[in-house]
Amino acid sequence: MKSSLLVTIGTFALIMWAATGLSQQAGGGPMKWPTDGRPPEPPKLDVSSFKNKTLDLAYAPLFDSEKLDIYLPEEGQGPFPVIVYVHGGGWEVSDKRSTEIEPVLKESLARGYALVSINHRPASEALFPAQIQDVKAAIRWIRANGGKYRLRTGKIGAWGSSSGGHLVALLGTTGSVAKFDDPALGNPGESSRVQAVVCVSGPINFLTMDEGLRKAGFTDFAAHSEASGPESSLLGASIDTVPNRVRAANPETYIGKDAAPILLEYGVRDNSVPVSQATDFADKLKPVIGEQNVSVVVFPEGGHGGGDAFNTPENMNTIFEFLDRHLK
Repeated sequence: MKSSLLVTIGTFALIMWAATGLSQQAGGGPMKWPTDGRPPEPPKLDVSSFKNKTLDLAYAPLFDSEKLDIYLPEEGQGPFPVIVYVHGGGWEVSDKRSTEIEPVLKESLARGYALVSINHRPASEALFPAQIQDVKAAIRWIRANGGKYRLRTGKIGAWGSSSGGHLVALLGTTGSVAKFDDPALGNPGESSRVQAVVCVSGPINFLTMDEGLRKAGFTDFAAHSEASGPESSLLGASIDTVPNRVRAANPETYIGKDAAPILLEYGVRDNSVPVSQATDFADKLKPVIGEQNVSVVVFPEGGHGGGDAFNTPENMNTIFEFLDRHLK
């Protein structure tokens, strides 16, 4: 059996059958969100072996967390096409140098892309929409300063996992939504639009995740509707009590003809963000931006936020075939 299953609309019942009875994330026990609202801080990658890098550049002038790292391929003079990576961590912890970036970074550089890894304000410091405002500020900064760092800024892709997946999906659907471009964060004359998105395990509709997990057969999971959950912490209140804030944060809210092409990758054994988040989103996107611009890859043995199932050579080829098609 292949490690991944390319899903088209109408085959979701097969996924539900495969998930029936699962109550554990692949590779471990039930995935529980801590009661204090914070997941554990992940280890950081030693980046000393990457030769062409510029670290801790401020992309906005207001907050210490608004920094990015730039990595360039060792071969070639550029300018290089750009992939912007947004880390996971429940909009709260993790870092632009967490170990989750390692496979993305190595593959990007090997395939001739510059990789820009960014931080954003955590939810404990600033509620939504601060996080998407930061991501958009980083895109504008790249466009304003790309020439200095050998970046090809005409086309930029975004890649993120988990909460980072949510932010890049939101980035992809809000290219023309002015309210998320905060001029106080700099470079207001530049566009924050991206030309391709890779979303791994990203929440798309906060209010339907618990229902999706139950329908997938999970009986033991951390309910997103709890006040201590990451989505509620991001919005400043239990998501069940603030439907307008939820709608404002959901990437599907802003679907329009100018939404960026997107590749959605999710795991059947993910008991945090169900596969239905991807398939429902794809159902709504395809009639608007075309089936050729929306792909969903589901991993029968995959868990949350990437992992071995996502990092195979086969899947990296799938991802970069998608990115090359839209960025090169």
